[in-house]
Amino acid sequence: MKEHIQPEQGAELIRFWAGDYDKKLKIRRITMDDLELHHLESLKNEEYIRVAFV
Repeated sequence: MKEHIQPEQGAELIRFWAGDYDKKLKIRRITMDDLELHHLESLKNEEYIRVAFV
């Protein structure tokens, strides 16, 4: 991911169920310099989350 996503692109990962569009999302920010596999693995257990890669 670090090779393909640049912070200035404003890339985000948004995870939610389409039928629950009105549910409030948790917001997380992960810096691309600090991004490691365990950060991404922890997201698989999260629902209703918005992650910004900065």
